[in-house]
Amino acid sequence: MELLTVPPSHAHLNQWFHNPILRESLNSAIPSLEAARHMIKVQFNEGHGGCFPMHFDTYGDDGKCLTAILYLNEEWVHGHGGELELFPFPHAPVTIAPLFNRLVLFSSTQMLHRVMPATQPRYCLTTWLYRSPQATSSPPLLPPPPPLKGEEAYHRMLRKLMISPFRRHLAKLRYADAWKQSLVASHKPTPAFHAYLDTFHDDIAAIDAATLKMLKTFAASKDTDKTTFPTTPAAFLHRLHLEFQGTPKKMPVPWWH
Repeated sequence: MELLTVPPSHAHLNQWFHNPILRESLNSAIPSLEAARHMIKVQFNEGHGGCFPMHFDTYGDDGKCLTAILYLNEEWVHGHGGELELFPFPHAPVTIAPLFNRLVLFSSTQMLHRVMPATQPRYCLTTWLYRSPQATSSPPLLPPPPPLKGEEAYHRMLRKLMISPFRRHLAKLRYADAWKQSLVASHKPTPAFHAYLDTFHDDIAAIDAATLKMLKTFAASKDTDKTTFPTTPAAFLHRLHLEFQGTPKKMPVPWWH
């Protein structure tokens, strides 16, 4: 449930809803953000297993660039549920408890996330920052990463993928089973939902086919180590899992572009 309008009895809250301090502070801290406006929603989850499935808040067309969640659950304890789970692919997932007064910030366009089922009421304020229409219509283009001396085809491919919109599709392929489970947990089993699941399976199949085609292209490079280069999407995702689930590695993911 969301509070779409502020009742007259709580009109004083408008001064807080329109306060630009968070937006201005984040613009200063992250110059590439260029947020021009924001919107705040009061959100309430009654519990009883209520949750949100895996998703990106936006793909950028609406100008949304940063999500900020402030938790208001003074009596939350482990077992109440409602945790936020982030999937900063290719890095390992992160689970965040909705503790009182905790503020979580993440990229609206790049961060895959979900809200786990809640067994108790859950409150939060969600703020979305938006770029100006001019910045949204002509987003900055990221240059291709320069080649590194001695770099093999696999790592060159990986660095290009991290700044490509296709990274989000790979995240969907990597977490396909968890994504489907989150959809089932958050929807009633209606005919319309089962039809939607069919489109989900079609999307996964299309991403798998596109990934296979990409791997074949890079595998044909002269500098490819044929003995270690992954030749199937499953092998590629398994190698990513082994490389990024342990010690964090620096990858040029454009979180704020």
